[in-house]
Amino acid sequence: MTTTLNRRQFMAATAAAVPYFPNLLSAEAGETKPPKTVADVFAPLPAGSVTLGGWLGGRMDACMNRRVMAQNIGRFVAPFIERNNNSWESEYWGKWFTSAVFGYLYQPSAEHKAKIDEAVHALLQTQTPDGQITGFDSFEQFGQNWDIWGRKYALLGLIAHYDATGDAHSLQAAQKAADVIVEQAGKGMIIGERCLPDFMGVQSTSILAEFAMLYARTGEERYRKTAELIVKQWDVPNRIAPKGLRLMTDALANKTPVEIGALKCYETMANYEGLIELYRATGDSRYLEAVSAYIKNVLEQERMIHGSVSNNEEWFYGVKNQTNVLEQPVETCATAQWMLICWQLLRLTGDPKWADELELSLYNALLGVMTLDGHWWSYFAHLNGERIPCPIQHPEAEMTCCVTSGPRGLLLTPQWAVMKSKDGIVVNLYAAGTAMVPLDDGVKVTVLQNTSYPETGAVNISISPTKDSKFRLRLRIPSWSKLTKLSVNGKAVACEPGNYAEIDRVWSSDDHVELVFDMRGRAIKAPSGAPELALARGPILLALDSRLATIESHAIYLDVDEDGYVRINPTMSLSSEIWMAFEVPVYSRRGPTKARKRSTQVFCDYASAGSQFLTSNPFRTWLPQPLHLESVYPPDIWKLAYGNIRPPMPPFEQVGP
Repeated sequence: MTTTLNRRQFMAATAAAVPYFPNLLSAEAGETKPPKTVADVFAPLPAGSVTLGGWLGGRMDACMNRRVMAQNIGRFVAPFIERNNNSWESEYWGKWFTSAVFGYLYQPSAEHKAKIDEAVHALLQTQTPDGQITGFDSFEQFGQNWDIWGRKYALLGLIAHYDATGDAHSLQAAQKAADVIVEQAGKGMIIGERCLPDFMGVQSTSILAEFAMLYARTGEERYRKTAELIVKQWDVPNRIAPKGLRLMTDALANKTPVEIGALKCYETMANYEGLIELYRATGDSRYLEAVSAYIKNVLEQERMIHGSVSNNEEWFYGVKNQTNVLEQPVETCATAQWMLICWQLLRLTGDPKWADELELSLYNALLGVMTLDGHWWSYFAHLNGERIPCPIQHPEAEMTCCVTSGPRGLLLTPQWAVMKSKDGIVVNLYAAGTAMVPLDDGVKVTVLQNTSYPETGAVNISISPTKDSKFRLRLRIPSWSKLTKLSVNGKAVACEPGNYAEIDRVWSSDDHVELVFDMRGRAIKAPSGAPELALARGPILLALDSRLATIESHAIYLDVDEDGYVRINPTMSLSSEIWMAFEVPVYSRRGPTKARKRSTQVFCDYASAGSQFLTSNPFRTWLPQPLHLESVYPPDIWKLAYGNIRPPMPPFEQVGP
């Protein structure tokens, strides 16, 4: 190791932000010659271009201020100093750091820049002369552990810093760290064998993404060859994968996620994100074909109604089985990784279904597991039961994996909310706020959204170019909005659900667009065929919550019309902790004639359901028909995940510096 600081000295030394970190490598940054990569159809806007307000903006600010930018960096760098072989603890720096970079790109203040610079400086102080950045000692390095996984996240963070700031020192450090693995692979190391046997190699081979990214940014052939070697090794049987992982071969054969490689969701999806990066860097269409086939099956077989995947962190035919009582449903790490893949596919393909998926995940599976004050997260996103705070898996770091992952999915939002295409502007997310879009001809366009969507379906958008300019405006029409009204300056424009409305015209500073989405309540039948229904409105999954629902002594049914819609009405919530509340028509069958007796129940949005994180605040989404309200909430769901000791909610003071 190159440093003699002990942990306490190191944390004190890195307490202040470092505005400039020195060149820690022996060579100066040289010119790079990136290969000709596949161009994205849609591109994120420059840093600071998107501002979000309203409820969503408040959620993002809470996460930024009380979680991401409040993080004590020393706790995440300590494993790289101590080399304590502590399982996956070395992932924390990179996972947190990439969320901090997304936060910096959203709000590029000097303070946020100093935070990410400080974090890189602190990490690079631990890099050895031969390039290693690892949380494992020499005996455990490249063993059957999490070493390569931790190296992967260190690389991802350094590449993110280079992309965000242009600092070549970070890219050089990433190359030097990657070259250690290139050397070992050249000596015959099977990367997939350097992993826990239960995972069959997927945690280690996911470093494919970082090698593809390095090749795209440097043009150095050794990174392309290492990435392609990993893909080839998927088809080779080895000590812990007797049939090989076959991630690409079996995906192209249209096998389901349960039938391919390891069952571990998050790490497996990270490998497919690596294939996306390899496609982007090389243009080899087979990589994108494999990803497309795999993700199609994820949507059909695994993605549940609140926008994410997994039980016990594994594939399990979730679409069919989601109405069951699940022990550990929807790992937050898996939700963030699912959103990252949808973001990648949105950029590459321009298909609006990926923006639909991002919106669904954002408002439900993701935000449903963040605490009201933004400082902590849940490990799992139950559909019935109660919210359970993440346990602290590594006391010395005061951290758990999902608390570093959740912010990555949330702070990704400005990257896809409003984007740029080669011929204009793309609006994917409707939310109060502003986007500043620079067009290729030098014209800058302000896109101002005045809306309370998704509380209501009305969206007013002002389009203000610095001078009259012709460009195409794409507006996402969600697939669930079957009856959408769209007009430009009061003139109706045709649109179709599940597509972009594309408007080509010369835009002037006084132009405005009006959208009214179909916010009728939708009854969703259980895919298993069980007599259960769920209820959605716009992109929001609804739930019964113990603070709102009226307990009755008889069974009720949702009052659904013949087309599958439910006439729900917004109502005032009795709790400031609840974002949206709705009166939902129900009926019971009582008396000798079993005549329908109609009444209402109050539902809330899924993200607010159970938001007290208490056993006394249960909720339910899937509703048996008939629904017996006296026993509507399954008790003590937390015991299925954590035995007899419920994880406490860590106080905010444990998070801060």
